[in-house]
Amino acid sequence: MSNTWHYSVFYGDSLDSLNESIRSGRPLRPDAVAGITGGFLAAAAYIAEHSSRIVQELLAHLEGTASSLPESELKLVGPICADTSKAVVWMFPGQGAQRVDLLKGLYRRSQFFRDTLNRYFEVASDETGENFLEALYPKEGANDETESRLMKTSICQPVMLGLTLALGKLFERHGLRCAGAMGHSLGEFAAVSAVGGIDESEVMRFVATRGHLMVTSLEGQDTGAMAAIMAPADLVRDALRDSDQSVVLANMNQPKQTVISGPTQAVEATVKSLRRARLPGKKIAVSHAFHSPLMAAAATALRPEIDKLNFKDLEVPIFSAIKAAPLTTATDLRDMFEEHAESPVRFIDALGLATATEQERPVFLEMGPGKTLSSFARYTLGEETVAIQSTNTSEDGEAGLVDAIMSLVQLGIPMAYGLLDH
Repeated sequence: MSNTWHYSVFYGDSLDSLNESIRSGRPLRPDAVAGITGGFLAAAAYIAEHSSRIVQELLAHLEGTASSLPESELKLVGPICADTSKAVVWMFPGQGAQRVDLLKGLYRRSQFFRDTLNRYFEVASDETGENFLEALYPKEGANDETESRLMKTSICQPVMLGLTLALGKLFERHGLRCAGAMGHSLGEFAAVSAVGGIDESEVMRFVATRGHLMVTSLEGQDTGAMAAIMAPADLVRDALRDSDQSVVLANMNQPKQTVISGPTQAVEATVKSLRRARLPGKKIAVSHAFHSPLMAAAATALRPEIDKLNFKDLEVPIFSAIKAAPLTTATDLRDMFEEHAESPVRFIDALGLATATEQERPVFLEMGPGKTLSSFARYTLGEETVAIQSTNTSEDGEAGLVDAIMSLVQLGIPMAYGLLDH
């Protein structure tokens, strides 16, 4: 969206004090969010040209008077009872969600996001010599050539890790608490770091090295292929028994989508065979056969790099799709890193783990571009599942960020003002 969006969230321990906060133009500050135990929230999101009217518009909304502005220019929420007991599970997407110029508007406007992302990319660049910032935000903008470059595993993996980690840090800085984290494939590394299992600089160096080793370990060889099959894992597994044994189940994403991985010709032949068995599918645009035996050489080369990492025990769990278990110890995290390259992604199981211990089903927030993981959550757990997309895959995604903030406030989850600007 070409319009520049802003937002404000107001808080009061009573409805009268909420109204007073709005009248005084005192939005909720980041340092005040942690102290909220009850009370009321109200929020307004608006394009920049209407900033002088927001107090009047929000007060009119609270009094039941219709706004004179269209919804495409103004979003209003409140009054809402603050509910700090709601658990928010952060979901980190993996390779495939990348796009040139993602969150470029946020990068320009938010000093914190810019400095954080620059720092992460500098660490990764020092490791491999690649200019990851230029790969994400090339001077020539998005075109076939720059999109193709960003898709390369050695570039895409550090870019996506840095982008999603920086976005998570920004949400955290503005008051969002993480009750647990999970990731899809590459996203599991971001999830571990986001909850303190490994330092951000360490994981950036590791993933930069990992992407490089994945490329060099298969240099001059078939790098393999992957295909999404629109069928349950059990049906696909049974059908694979009559196919090439080099093709394996790589991702169990949701009850009706399973991804296979293996040598290119074998995957292509298997897709045709599965279609004849009325299990439709198609190849997906990836550079390697991830989560398959073709990653064995990369996994071996990565073990010395994993030995250098300093893992920490967690206070907040990782719902691991690689281990299909909740992880809380440094030993568990190390094991997951070692098994990651060749093991399947059991995202269905990870979603089940995230909902197994909560009396009330958690809110899922997709901490990165796209809505793939949010869709998986709803398909797996039911349409009543609350899964929020933090940003879309358009050039900057600011409108998506605003929608995410307003959705969180609508649920009673406090968010401080200024996430887009400070």
